[in-house]
Formats: sequence, structure tokens, C-alpha cells
Amino acid sequence: MITKFGLYEKLNHSIDSFFVESVLNKKPKFLYHLTSGKDFKNIEKDGLKIEYSKQHQFVQGIYLSNSIYVSATYRYDKGDSKIIEIPFNNLNEKYMKPDDWELFQMVNDEWDDLKEYFGIENGKDVMSDRDNQIIWENLDYRHSLYICEQIIYTKNISPDLFSRVYDMDTDLDPNKPNYGIY
Repeated sequence: MITKFGLYEKLNHSIDSFFVESVLNKKPKFLYHLTSGKDFKNIEKDGLKIEYSKQHQFVQGIYLSNSIYVSATYRYDKGDSKIIEIPFNNLNEKYMKPDDWELFQMVNDEWDDLKEYFGIENGKDVMSDRDNQIIWENLDYRHSLYICEQIIYTKNISPDLFSRVYDMDTDLDPNKPNYGIY
């Protein structure tokens, strides 16, 4: 079955042990977080704090991507924006959770195919909040990185864990596509 984003195929592959070993266990070298230049002044001093995350469904945390260019797509104004680079190995995997926004927008687009995969029988053409939660609880951060290239990190990230800070206006190629690790 071919679906819009190929999510059904990606999830079915997760059952295959070779696939799990070769793709889902492939760890990115870096994770990235977009912030405004104004907010970066405090982040540079205090780090990324989960209490400042206001947009979440299931767990409060810091949104990270395995692609600098996916992070860049969240730029909310034309002002000074920064992307913080954090080596994956500087973070603890037990605090990594699946993304709870973009992942569900993608899954919702393929709802008819995926509700069977997850054994959800709500009789509806759209996902309910409970359907989202069932799916979220059955995926781990690796699925989320693979499907939408984003995760939530549920612990504060100290600034000494940052490896580099990119300025959106001078350090990124605006013509480069959104490539992640897969």
C-alpha cells in the first residue's frame, strides 16, 4: 500500500528486525533547535528549559530535529533567528519522546490506512485526541525521527551541551533541501 508520506510502509518496516537495526537504530550526529535571537540571549546563559515550551499535546519538552533545515522551517519572523546544534551523544535517550505535532499531521493525512495498523476502530474519518495518544504511546523517538525528523526532549539542556549556534541569515543555504539522516 502506497500512502502520501509512505508512513504505512515506514511503520511496517519497523517490524522487520533488519530494518530496525539498520535504520531506526541509526543515530543522527546532531539535533537542532530553532529560537529567536532575543530568546537566545537567555538560552546562551541558562540553556533550553522545558518550562518555556508552550506548544505540546502529551508531554512538555524541547522540540528538536535531526535536520537543520527542518528546524529552519519553523522560523516565525524575519528577525534574528538562531539554530542551536547539540551533539546527539550529549543527550540521554531516555528523555527523547516522539514529536506530538508534526507527526500527527502526517499520520492524520493517512488516517484510513494507519488506523488499521494501530488497531483503532473509532468509525471516524479523522483522528481523535485519544487516537493520537494511542499512536504516540506506541511509537518511540526513533519512529518520530524517521517519519517527521523531529522529537521532544523532556529534560532541560544545559548550554555546555551545545556544539554550535547558526545564524539563520548568514550560516544557512536557503536553497538547500530538507535533508535529515535518512
